[in-house]
Formats: sequence, structure tokens, C-alpha cells
Amino acid sequence: MNIILRLIRYFFHPIPGSPFKFYIPLMVVALALIALGVGIRFYIKRRGKEDKAFKKMFHNLPFACYWFAALVLGNIFGRYERFPLLGARFVLFGTLILALYTLGKALYQYKKVYPTHIAHRTTGTPVQKKYTIEKYSRR
Repeated sequence: MNIILRLIRYFFHPIPGSPFKFYIPLMVVALALIALGVGIRFYIKRRGKEDKAFKKMFHNLPFACYWFAALVLGNIFGRYERFPLLGARFVLFGTLILALYTLGKALYQYKKVYPTHIAHRTTGTPVQKKYTIEKYSRR
């Protein structure tokens, strides 16, 4: 029972007692998320008209990267200033798990779903026209 209480206290203690030694790696993670968001946004702006499938599938990913970076930076600030609950470990772990899930889902879509969209577009399958009248069309 004592182990469970220590584990709960470890994750949910409002002001963590042990010194936090991961400021620099978390700053690197936040800066990498911001750089990834800027890179994807730049790619969408540059090739958005040509590559509509990429734009449609990944248009929210840069904003998600910015939000996750802001949450990680907020957690670093809360740890440094020792704010209750803002610097708690469950906030940091929850943010990192959600960021990994979102980036993993985007990577899966880029590796599996996006090539099928590109292949379907390049095979030249004709799109059915909605309003055609075969009887009156000129040949």
C-alpha cells in the first residue's frame, strides 16, 4: 500500500520536491516542436496549391505542434517557479503522451494513407462528371 501511495504522490504532488534536472532536454523538445510546426506550415504554404492532399490531411498539425510546445514551456515555467499543479509531473507526462500520439498518428498518415491518395491521383482514374448529357453532346 505504501508503494501505491508513493507512486500517486510522485505523479500528483502539486509541488515536486526533488530538483528537476530536465530543463534543457525539455527546452530542446519544445524548440523541436516549434521548428516542426514552422517547417510543415512552410511546406503547406509553398506547395499547397499543387499538393492538396497533404494540405487537407496535415493542415492542423502545425498548430498542434505550437500548442504542445507552449504546454511544455508552461510546465517548465511552472517547475522553475514552483507553481502548484502547473509544474506537476502528470501535466508534463500527459502533454508528452498526447504530443507523441498526435505526431505518431500524423506519421502513420504520412507513411500509409498519404501515398494512397497520391497514387489514386496519379493513376488518372477519371472523375465522373455530375452534369453531362450524352444525348446532346457533340462528337
